[in-house]
Amino acid sequence: MNRVTLGCVLTLVFSTALAESASAQSCSPDSVRVGTVCVDRYEASAWQISPTKKALLKKVRDGRASKADLLAGGAVQLAANEIEGDEIVPYPPSFPQDGNWTPLAGSDPPTPGIYAVAIPGVPGSTASWFQAAQLCTLSGKRLLTNHEWQIAAAGTPESVEDDGATTCSTVEDYYDTGSRSKCVSSWGVFDMEGALSEWVADWGTVANFDNCTTWLNAYGPDFTDWFPTSLNDGLCFGGVAPGEYGKLPAAWARRPGVLSIDARFSPAESPYGKGFRCGR
Repeated sequence: MNRVTLGCVLTLVFSTALAESASAQSCSPDSVRVGTVCVDRYEASAWQISPTKKALLKKVRDGRASKADLLAGGAVQLAANEIEGDEIVPYPPSFPQDGNWTPLAGSDPPTPGIYAVAIPGVPGSTASWFQAAQLCTLSGKRLLTNHEWQIAAAGTPESVEDDGATTCSTVEDYYDTGSRSKCVSSWGVFDMEGALSEWVADWGTVANFDNCTTWLNAYGPDFTDWFPTSLNDGLCFGGVAPGEYGKLPAAWARRPGVLSIDARFSPAESPYGKGFRCGR
């Protein structure tokens, strides 16, 4: 092999390595890199989209769909967290809380026609754990693990008085995703406190929370006993009997300065104020 040929080979190898490195570091436009994971910037909203809208569905799966794209394509948001005065469109019977969806007739590949999208300017959608897991998967994503969720939340301003416009909400959860400009983590992830609580992938039993020393009454006369004062004080949320529950990171603290894990809810429930966030 002569020097010219060797130089060409080395250049090709180096260029390929650079391209692979750049690809490994890139995330879709709707997400930011948090360590090795691409975490959606915004809480998920669920949208019903016709399988015939191939170009729109590609945008959804590529993380490039906007609110304008969805509306122009005839998409309808489902199970929106309540915004006063808005009409809430429920999930259809073909997409039940247990996640056992029914394919739309003629859809190929099979689909229930409902997808998770991370866009600003809309209320997040509520869902059961099973629905949330399916919605992320249908959009080419997945639920975050609790570890990933907690890492992505780092730097979210806590213990800040809610100004009703820019800071994380500590008094209500009726605002659109990404609308609180100061409620953003160090990684660039919005609304990790405030807005909806968010399902994570992990399941567990109460007995598996090894660091817990005290189980608090979840239904006290006020909300001061709903959450531990920090992530490391050894206190736990719930007062529930041992049994399998979806682990739920409390994105909306009942009082300022608290992010916790709530394991009260069955994964087949979709209680008010409980949504989700996807990642890749």
